[in-house]
Amino acid sequence: MALNYDALTATTRKYYMKPLADNVFNDLPTLRYFTRKAKAAPGGEKLVQPLIYAKNEARGSFRGYDVLQVAPTDELTAAEYDWKQLYVTITISDLEEAQNRGDLAVLNLLESKMEVARLSLSDMFSEQLWGDGTGNNGKDITGIQAAVDDGTNVAIYGGINRGTYTWWKSQYFDAQNSVLSLGMINSMITRCTDGSERPDLIVTTPDLWDKLWELLQTQQRYEAVQVADTGFDKIKFRGIDVIFDRHCPDNTMWFFNTKHISLRPHVDYKNFKDSGWKKPINQAAAVMQIFWMGNLTSSNCRRQGVIKKVKTSA
Repeated sequence: MALNYDALTATTRKYYMKPLADNVFNDLPTLRYFTRKAKAAPGGEKLVQPLIYAKNEARGSFRGYDVLQVAPTDELTAAEYDWKQLYVTITISDLEEAQNRGDLAVLNLLESKMEVARLSLSDMFSEQLWGDGTGNNGKDITGIQAAVDDGTNVAIYGGINRGTYTWWKSQYFDAQNSVLSLGMINSMITRCTDGSERPDLIVTTPDLWDKLWELLQTQQRYEAVQVADTGFDKIKFRGIDVIFDRHCPDNTMWFFNTKHISLRPHVDYKNFKDSGWKKPINQAAAVMQIFWMGNLTSSNCRRQGVIKKVKTSA
């Protein structure tokens, strides 16, 4: 019996789409942190991220009938990010359909197809999250390597020129192939900190994470636990979660204030969007696409930082 595409679409949406979104964004460590505080964007030609970049100058001390300053201060502007679109295609061939007769067999087949889609989406999101947005002719997510930079590699980010507006530069340190030290990490944390505004997440490679563990263990000043809401191992350093991500670029360590950087989806694509199952005119198969739209955005680049060209040993 041929597949009932309306029923298959309804089943997919009811039982698989929401868990798919949860699993994709929870599976990978950095992605999990960047989505848990993210606010869906309402739409528009660009993904607009409001920024605060200047203090209000209409302030001060006064006495009695002194004239008070009322001139407006241009303290708020906005970064504008292009919408980025991602997709994965799922297919069930007529041959697979014939080999999986009956409702239970079809559901088992659908489950396996959705698992492949999950793995594919997770891999794609991680690769693009750690990129700079230039992949696939600029269609990839404008990733971490663009967001956290001082203009050395990415001069214009979110439509704002870092050379002109220096407050839009991230903290950047070239370790020049020197060995990771606690002093190096402490210095970058301090550079990213302003009062209560400080990093709450450090991400590095597995090798550098192990090196940090060794440094802290030697000085008996570490706390290594499992992150309760993610299942990932972390080290606590100065109260900051330190995790490793296998997609993190080699010889780098990244410092994030996740209050000011997040992966923001379009409001209609928060849990993905699907095309429904359809029958192409040129294939003996059923096809469905799963779509996502959004981008990685930052509202305060100077509270983010990176150490590059750092090694585990001389």
